[in-house]
Amino acid sequence: MNLIQPAREMTRQQMIVSAGVGFWGGLFPVPPCTMPATLFCITMYSAGVPQVQRFSLPMASVAVIINELSLPADLAMMPCFIKLGQSAYRSLTGQDLAPCSEVLRDLQERPVETLRHFSTSFGLGIAVWTAMTPLVLGTLRQRTAWTITPESEPDTVETSHAAHAADDGFFNTGLRLQAASLWTVRAWLALQLLSLVLQWHFWQEVKSNLDLFDETLAVHCAPDSSQHGVCFGPIWNISAWHEFVLHGKLARAWHVDLPLSAHLRTRFASGHSASIDSISAIDAEIAQLQQETAERVKQLRERRAELEVLQGLVPSGLNHTVTGRAFNSTYIFEFETRSSPPVFLLSLNPIARSHRVGELPPTLAPSHDEEGNDQWPWSLHVRRLEPAQATSDFQRFGSGEKVITIEDQSVEAVAAVRQHGHVRWQVMVQSSDLSGKQTRFVVFVEDFQASHLDAIYANSQCSLTKAWKAFNKQHQGHHHYALVWCRTLLGNLLPLGMLATFAS
Repeated sequence: MNLIQPAREMTRQQMIVSAGVGFWGGLFPVPPCTMPATLFCITMYSAGVPQVQRFSLPMASVAVIINELSLPADLAMMPCFIKLGQSAYRSLTGQDLAPCSEVLRDLQERPVETLRHFSTSFGLGIAVWTAMTPLVLGTLRQRTAWTITPESEPDTVETSHAAHAADDGFFNTGLRLQAASLWTVRAWLALQLLSLVLQWHFWQEVKSNLDLFDETLAVHCAPDSSQHGVCFGPIWNISAWHEFVLHGKLARAWHVDLPLSAHLRTRFASGHSASIDSISAIDAEIAQLQQETAERVKQLRERRAELEVLQGLVPSGLNHTVTGRAFNSTYIFEFETRSSPPVFLLSLNPIARSHRVGELPPTLAPSHDEEGNDQWPWSLHVRRLEPAQATSDFQRFGSGEKVITIEDQSVEAVAAVRQHGHVRWQVMVQSSDLSGKQTRFVVFVEDFQASHLDAIYANSQCSLTKAWKAFNKQHQGHHHYALVWCRTLLGNLLPLGMLATFAS
């Protein structure tokens, strides 16, 4: 079958329609779904028009090719669709969504989780594209439909009608059957054999790398050779590991910001004073008020100590024996790194949450694979203590499990490692949950200690931070289903391809 000849016989208007529909389908806000979007545009365009103006198979092929070629334009237009969706959401609800830069950054790091978490932004972007599709297709149809009528170009229509009449035996698709020559068959077989050889080499490469990866995991990530479910090896170690529980901001605001007199007025206004008509009732009321007053004083003292540390009025009070200090909604800990230049990985994961206000969240094993909910927000602040940091703290706001790599290539940090052998850091984690429930967090820090660290940075083809983050995002490398699935598909499809080639 020959596809080039029917495409050459297409009229100029048909080429414009095919290219326009393919390009608009290629601008779908979600790049992996541009092909279904193009097919949807083809169906919508062909609906309600005469049969002579509907999409034929050559026109659909041209639209699909243009759709594939418009991928760079779709990636460039993605922020615009997200901003349009956020503007529509802001005009309807009056609330702001996450910044577009944060959405794009998370989309590169964790595409599946980001699409699920920011589904509102992408959904509104898709809605904007869907609403504009009838306008675009209608304009395209109006600009090109009049030139396809018999009155405008009789010669072209007669040629097209003769071509369709000649192809009635092949479903009227515009394609023509043509006998392949012997050289064409031989060239096709040679190409198939070459592709089979390349697929076999590719399968061997994937299999050998995956076997080596599994052997390395078995050595360094076995249960008896890991700490708190985190792998450690000869070139990195665990500098810190903490598990703590933090309250939400709503519970703290109710207890701290509401005066005690307001609670008393609420109690007496609700009818408690009318029930005090005996000595036992008075004693019970006095005991309850004393208990509430003691709890209130304790909360205010904890909040005061927390504010003193957060505002820098007093040091955090951490030393080598005290590894972390927990407040109501804040947890502070310190650690040391010995890499030069300092580069370390920090993993923050909210693993559990209380079901009701006032109860503790469940305790999970360190090796538990359940991911924290993406709707549990937090904020992270990292500060260098020794040597003192002259710039602002590293800040990150997010939700769910995040893996962050931090590099410090400053002159003073490298000098401190050479002089003292380490650099001291402080991390502050705050829960931004507004439900008032308690959330259990797990945080660990890994320090990279490879003697060839400078050589790794000098290699432009190797990104240490990205590879390290990807390894920890997949639960210390245990979740590598994509590689296993790729090896399985290659191993099964390769014999099938050989059978199909020899059978032909």
